[in-house]
Amino acid sequence: MSVSKFLRQWALIWAILIGIGSYFLADALVSDPTARGALLSGVEIVQPLMIFAMLFITFCNVNPRRMALRPWHWWLIAVQAGVYLALTGVAMMLGESYAKIVVEGAMICFICPVATAAAVVTRRLGGSATQIVSYTILINLVASILIPATVPLVMPEHHGDMWGSMLTILGKVLPLLLLPLMLAWVVRSVSLKVHYYISSHRDLAFRLWVVSLALAMAVTTRMFVKSTVPLWVDGWLVAVTAVC
Repeated sequence: MSVSKFLRQWALIWAILIGIGSYFLADALVSDPTARGALLSGVEIVQPLMIFAMLFITFCNVNPRRMALRPWHWWLIAVQAGVYLALTGVAMMLGESYAKIVVEGAMICFICPVATAAAVVTRRLGGSATQIVSYTILINLVASILIPATVPLVMPEHHGDMWGSMLTILGKVLPLLLLPLMLAWVVRSVSLKVHYYISSHRDLAFRLWVVSLALAMAVTTRMFVKSTVPLWVDGWLVAVTAVC
């Protein structure tokens, strides 16, 4: 097996390891708080841009006429929303404790919308990116309604305006999903030659995803290190995530 093929086949693991290592390397080399803040701000700017480009390339391979909702979309919505609401009930019965934090972790796992990279990964595995795009938009809409409606029940101290929270979520998520989709459709309508050129470079979307994953792992590692909960709680969160 060639080195390049080995790296491509294990890109997920390499991205995770590089992301974790990048955080500790940056933490050791950058000590100035201002520089650290600038570095974090840079990552927060670069990540959405990379995701936008990744989705645009992927959406150029999506036929809008095949984006109709399928029965499995509704079954999966029912599972995600149903389990989330059941866990919400459990969390409401628990007082302020570490057990509640673990249950809230499970809630996030089930209501968290399909990752924006799902279409890229699905296409890479030979599945239907078109159907995943349809579900991604659907679950984001459902999550934008359920989360603002239920979070105040679990955490009364964060009882923000439901409609304001809903609009905030939609305002941050939908542009990142809909704008590259619309741009891809515009390119398809205006210039088939440009559309074909972009579609033929679909592997670029996967490479962008690998870099985005490494950045996400660096940010996640930072949050894990800065966490104030005991290590055994983190362990339970990892276990619950694996079960979910």
